[in-house]
Formats: sequence, structure tokens, C-alpha cells
Amino acid sequence: MSLCLYVFGVEVVVLLKFLAPTWDEIYFLTFKVARMILEDGVNFDVIVGIARGGWIVARMMSDLLSIKKVASITVEFYSDIGEKMEEPVVSQPISIDVQAKRVLLCDDVADSGHSLRVAINHLKDNGVTSLKVATLHLKPWSVVTPDYYGEVTDAWIIYPWELFESVESLSRKFEAKGWTRDEIERFLLNIPIPLKYLDPLLKWREMFMLAWRGGR
Repeated sequence: MSLCLYVFGVEVVVLLKFLAPTWDEIYFLTFKVARMILEDGVNFDVIVGIARGGWIVARMMSDLLSIKKVASITVEFYSDIGEKMEEPVVSQPISIDVQAKRVLLCDDVADSGHSLRVAINHLKDNGVTSLKVATLHLKPWSVVTPDYYGEVTDAWIIYPWELFESVESLSRKFEAKGWTRDEIERFLLNIPIPLKYLDPLLKWREMFMLAWRGGR
């Protein structure tokens, strides 16, 4: 959703929309995607997860599809919320030999699609026999449409495995703009992160910052 906040008496319109799925929602969305794969009748030798969000999806798919062999690839694209590198790159190549393997490539979201494009090309260059792509979410503007996906959304997604990272990133941005603690907390309360997580996360951020300032 688009958010409005009064800062120093001036209305600020925040254009980013946010979606924060719960662990339960993630599980059943993964179930939905796994069912699509099962009904498609395609078999795989290995599941590859794109670090870092794809790791969780790949592990859950491994469980639901009973595929024990899981590998990893790292493609770096986003440097922060709302910020991107110019071009994604493979910073950690595929962790196992996938020559002549049938591969299911997993990630949490197909956003721009460029990270998926780079990962797909990397796997093809490493000699996979066949390749399918599965994600939980798909953005309408993605240059890659996964073979299997759970939902389409145009919101910025905050997954449950990156809550602290997201809260820290947003807080740091707004502190740099001179926002007060109360203003930042008021903004964060408008993001659909459950309050039972948000309060401990804000306290954890204080502890974390104190630890680093202490020379950790």
C-alpha cells in the first residue's frame, strides 16, 4: 500500500507498497507451487536455490517433492531496499556439478527477472539437460516468467526470513533524512509486519547497534 506520513508537519507520500507474508502464508503458497510442479509431471534430479531467499524455497520444495539433492547459486543484484546494482552477477557459482541434470531453479520472487536470467544462463552454461523455474511471487514487469509461481504482486515483499534486515534498512534510510525514532516507528507500524515481531525487532536493533558501537 502507498503510505503517507507527516514529518515535521509536512505530508510525505511513500510510493513503495509493502507485502509481508507470514510463515503460514509462505508454507501454503509453497504448497500451491509444489502442487503445480507435481501436476505437471516433470521429474528433477536436483533443486537449486538462489541465495539468499531461494534457499528457503528450495529447502521447502525439497521436502514437498522428496528431492534430496539441493544446491546453491549466488546472484547479487539488490544492494538495499529500492536500490539496485546496474547488472546482476554470479558471485558464487553453482555449488555442484549439474552436467546432464534436470534442474528446478527456485527463488522467492521474480522481480525484475534479471537475477533469474543470469542464473538460468549460468546453469545452461554448466550443461543442464532441462531447467524449470519456480518462485513464490512474480512481479508484473519481470523479464522472466517462471514456469511455476504462486502469486502476482506489484508490492515490495518483506519475507519472514528478512524482517530484521528490512527494518534495519528502512530505519537507516529515514535516520539519514533526519526522522525521529517516533516517526520511524509510526511508519513501520503501517507496514504489514505483525506487531508481535516488530516490537522485538526494534529492541533487537537497539541491542545490535549498541554491540557494534561497543567495538564488536
